[in-house]
Amino acid sequence: MPDSGKTYSVRLSSGRRWRYQPVQGTERWVERFSSFLGIDAGEDISSPTITILPSPDGVGQDIQPKPGAGRVPPDGISRQRLLRRWLPGINLYWQPGSQDILCVLRSSAGPDSELEQMRYALYPILDGAVCDGGLPLHAALVEREGVGILIAAASGVGKSTCCKRLPAP
Repeated sequence: MPDSGKTYSVRLSSGRRWRYQPVQGTERWVERFSSFLGIDAGEDISSPTITILPSPDGVGQDIQPKPGAGRVPPDGISRQRLLRRWLPGINLYWQPGSQDILCVLRSSAGPDSELEQMRYALYPILDGAVCDGGLPLHAALVEREGVGILIAAASGVGKSTCCKRLPAP
C-alpha cells in the first residue's frame, strides 16, 4: 500500500498521540478531515497510526458487515487474527496487540456521508481517551482567562449559539 508521505498528528492531554496517514486516493479526504480538526501536516512521529484506505471497489458498492467467517478484509490487510469494527461509512481493522489501525472508507454518496465517515474515523481516538480515564461529553467549550468552562447539553438546544453570543474578552 503506497502512502502519500504526509501525516497529520494529534496529541491528547494524556500524552497519547495518534497520526492519520492517507494512502493514494485518500489524500483529499484526510486533508479535509485534518482541516476540520485544525491540524496541519507535520512531523512523522512514532505513534500509533490510523491509515486511511479508499473503498476496495473504488466507487462501487459499500462493504456490508455479514456474520460468519466468510468476510475478508481488503487486499493488503493480513487475514490472520484480524479484529474489525463496522461503523457507519467506515470499517476499522487491526491486529491483536497492535495499536495501528486501518480505516477503510466505504463508498460515499455525498458530503453528509463524508462527514459521517470523519466522525467515526475519530473513534480510535475516543476509545483511547476513554481507556486513559477520559470522559466523552457532548459539550461546547468556552475559555476565559485560562479557565475552561464546558456547556453540556443535548444536540440542538443552543450550546454553540450561546458561545457565539458571549462578548469578546
